[in-house]
Amino acid sequence: DTYHLAAGATSVLTVYPGSPAEAAGLRVADVILGPPGKPFTEPRQVREWTMLSAVDRPAPLLVQRGDQHVRVTLVPKPYPIRLPELPGPPPVGSAAPPLKVAAYRGTLPDRLGGGKRRLLFFWATWCGPCKASLPELLAFEQERDVQVIAITDEPAEQLDPFFEKFTSPFPATVAVDEPRSAFQAYGVSGTPTFVLVDEDGKVAGASTGYTPEKGLGIEGWSWSKRAAR
Repeated sequence: DTYHLAAGATSVLTVYPGSPAEAAGLRVADVILGPPGKPFTEPRQVREWTMLSAVDRPAPLLVQRGDQHVRVTLVPKPYPIRLPELPGPPPVGSAAPPLKVAAYRGTLPDRLGGGKRRLLFFWATWCGPCKASLPELLAFEQERDVQVIAITDEPAEQLDPFFEKFTSPFPATVAVDEPRSAFQAYGVSGTPTFVLVDEDGKVAGASTGYTPEKGLGIEGWSWSKRAAR
């Protein structure tokens, strides 16, 4: 709304290594407007444009990058049979990537580590397993004295109505990652994803997905209420 973009403007959420998008210089959080002078006016029009563009023929695109318009040249290639795999979560024992997110509510740390353990909880408002994990997640936070940071790529405009209706207990610290910088840095491929960062700022464990039987998937943690079911 700030830039009065057309309905067909499309945000870049992922740039695969070795892809035409990477070669063109597209970045995560760029907004593709369309060919110069012919902006996309319909949702998902960029998909049609991509499918109909001639292979190996350079095609100019106009991109909104922050406050600037940037022109890039994309050279379409044949659609791959298999997309390249994105990197998974950082290995256990490695330094946790810096947390580049914006606070929605609660207090974010200046940096990870600093003598305090934290559990990064990547979630979405529409994610059923995310909501199902909340009782165990909050129990872990209380029993292990760990700050849970709930991170979503949804904007505040979507979170406001969600929290107006969602009255169940929820982590006090919520952060927004619209550019998906943290999602990328932590190799998040689905929600919920849990990443435990220790007192020294190193990754202590990571797990994706949630069922009552599986739990949070954190080594050394067992929830007594789950065992009692």
